[in-house]
Amino acid sequence: MLTRLAVGALALVVVGAAGCSSGGGSTGDWPAARDTPPRIPASSLLVGAAVPRQLPADGPQAAAYTRFDDELGTDTQIAHLFRTWDQDLVPPDLSQVAADGKYPMLSWNGADIAGIVSGRYDRRIREQATALADSGVPTFLRFRWEMDRPNLRTSVGSPEAYVAAWRRVHRIFADVGTPSVSWVWCPTADGFAPGRDAAAFYPGDDVVDWLCADAYPGRELTPLATLLAPFLSWAEGHDKPVMIGEFGVPRTADDDARAAWLGAAGRWLADEPLVRAVVYFDLDVEPTARVLQFGIDPGTATALAFDQLARADDQGRSS
Repeated sequence: MLTRLAVGALALVVVGAAGCSSGGGSTGDWPAARDTPPRIPASSLLVGAAVPRQLPADGPQAAAYTRFDDELGTDTQIAHLFRTWDQDLVPPDLSQVAADGKYPMLSWNGADIAGIVSGRYDRRIREQATALADSGVPTFLRFRWEMDRPNLRTSVGSPEAYVAAWRRVHRIFADVGTPSVSWVWCPTADGFAPGRDAAAFYPGDDVVDWLCADAYPGRELTPLATLLAPFLSWAEGHDKPVMIGEFGVPRTADDDARAAWLGAAGRWLADEPLVRAVVYFDLDVEPTARVLQFGIDPGTATALAFDQLARADDQGRSS
């Protein structure tokens, strides 16, 4: 039986051989062609995290992910990095992140959607696409995630405007030639509940490589499977792999309860074939609102449960 490290290495090799992304070209080392879903092995579950920065956001960040793995005694494969519009999309040590055996995921918040649609930012987008192409690093790109959130409607606008903006950004990247980029469309899981409109923001199978949703259990510790059920029902209609772009169990619960929630999530993931990547939100972002704190402390039951979740492939999936 392959070890977790060997499975991860095999995934890198298979993914690298799978072809080009929807960004265009035919000689890239990242999935997939426009009419072909990314060819990640069915037995592979990539696990990652967004972790606290060790240095300012424009500085090197690779060491923060190595420290996360070392302190929790785990092995993650995705390093989640948030990038604002006024930052360079490509962090200075993106290549080091890849050399450490991780796929970077860049969550790029974008400019105002109407400005993107009008072409105001075409030069900026082209510059960033060129820099990412020049890096040659296989990268997940999560453009303007959680676009369906009500508090983003002022900047995002209508679903039609968002779709037009996504397709414009994608076309510019395709013109540049970015075969190392895999496009991740990521609304909220809540956006698929009855009466919500997340699906209206979907830009189309031809310009998306991964389907994604962010899911948080709240104080009630709603199970991950329950949170994602409406989204996965929708996703079944698309021939795409699924990612949980953000998830976390809040510190409002005690250590045992947090560990139990992660344990249940891991057991569910071991048997859920649609989900091929999960990325934990290991950040305490708002000290005055504990429900928004999700950090995992080393040496806790929560840390052990996360490591076990990261080994969900070993627990239940078959090739």
